[in-house]
Amino acid sequence: MKLNNIVTKLWVIMTILVLVVIGIAGAAQTSFMEGLYYDQQARQLKALGNKVADIAKAEQDTATLDSKVALIADLYDLRKF
Repeated sequence: MKLNNIVTKLWVIMTILVLVVIGIAGAAQTSFMEGLYYDQQARQLKALGNKVADIAKAEQDTATLDSKVALIADLYDLRKF
């Protein structure tokens, strides 16, 4: 088949257009999902921080407070940070 054939040129152009559209859609979806993920993580960490703050306000004994915070850190696997 000749490269000058109009059908071949149309197939090449359509293939390039499809790849460009898929690339743009993929980039947009990745950006959206990344933003959604980070927003969700920020909300969860804020809620956890508020819970720990409430526990800290209510607890008078520092040793008990330390053990409760350590338990929360273990439950949420926060010791690695």
